[in-house]
Amino acid sequence: MVRLAQLRKGNDRRVALVEEPRLRLIGDCHSVYELANSAIAAGRKLSEFAKQRATGEFLDYDLIYVGRSDWRLLPPIDHQIEPVR
Repeated sequence: MVRLAQLRKGNDRRVALVEEPRLRLIGDCHSVYELANSAIAAGRKLSEFAKQRATGEFLDYDLIYVGRSDWRLLPPIDHQIEPVR
């Protein structure tokens, strides 16, 4: 099972694979919604698509979770352009 998290640091938004105790950042993706739409367009499973786009950048999940990082967790999925969706 693949778990994803959305993060924000200032104006920078990222999506990450949860690989406890770390988060592995996904390249060129700012929301789970965007990632899912890209996977659909490519005809791929979301889990495979996320793993393929994962980078070598890691963040400490525990520090983010307890609020001791500049990164903040966001809701699991949202729509950046139309937040009411």
